[in-house]
Amino acid sequence: MARTAYHSQQSLVLHTGTAASPHSDDPQLEPAFLSTDLKRYRSNAASWLIKLKAHYAQEIARKPEALRSHVARIELYVETKDKHVLGALLDLFLVLKEKGFALRRRMLALSKSLLKPRDLNLLANNLLQGDVNVLLKSLQADNSILSSGITGNTLLIEKMALASADETDPLTTAQQQLEYGQVELAQETLETALLATPGCEALHHALLEIYRHLRQLAPVTAMWQRLQGLENPAQAEWQALLTHLKEGQNQA
Repeated sequence: MARTAYHSQQSLVLHTGTAASPHSDDPQLEPAFLSTDLKRYRSNAASWLIKLKAHYAQEIARKPEALRSHVARIELYVETKDKHVLGALLDLFLVLKEKGFALRRRMLALSKSLLKPRDLNLLANNLLQGDVNVLLKSLQADNSILSSGITGNTLLIEKMALASADETDPLTTAQQQLEYGQVELAQETLETALLATPGCEALHHALLEIYRHLRQLAPVTAMWQRLQGLENPAQAEWQALLTHLKEGQNQA
């Protein structure tokens, strides 16, 4: 607890210099929040990033109030210079609202270089206000886990009945497949499960996380077409990802 208090009292300072490897013990990381789960994913360097981001997305979908997962997720995006950090920041701000000023301020400072000026200003201006409605109306983050589950000032997060020890659970199965570097197999597992239970938001986020890092338009388009007419609690995130991939393809 003393360690956590130390972080909330730190000054707003952005680290400079070359980003260290996410496997190192670099002091830039928040040691009080650094997840020990990282050790589980070191065995396969080619897929460790997809594994971790999918893991944190699932954790936050299940337990929105788990601040350690939020902070570890933000730090991971920063360390890998991923501009999708905006969605991770938005989720932290939505959970804390007007609380946790020091933590929100520090995470915003850490992510500053990856944010567009407009988004940075919106988040900075919201530090004291804690008005989630302003953020929801103004920010567009396709990888936000919680934004689609908020109405007014109340969090309406669906509580997923997931048995983490159940090997038949598709999220658990996909996570295990990712641990062995079987990204395509994990993708197929999630796609099959999603078509069977399209209303499961955690499945949407886990699959979208894989799609974002594969950066292949064809499978996303194909899956999007198969989902038409089915319940889709993450429809905005799907549309945002499709737009992003199409723009990238046009610029190539």
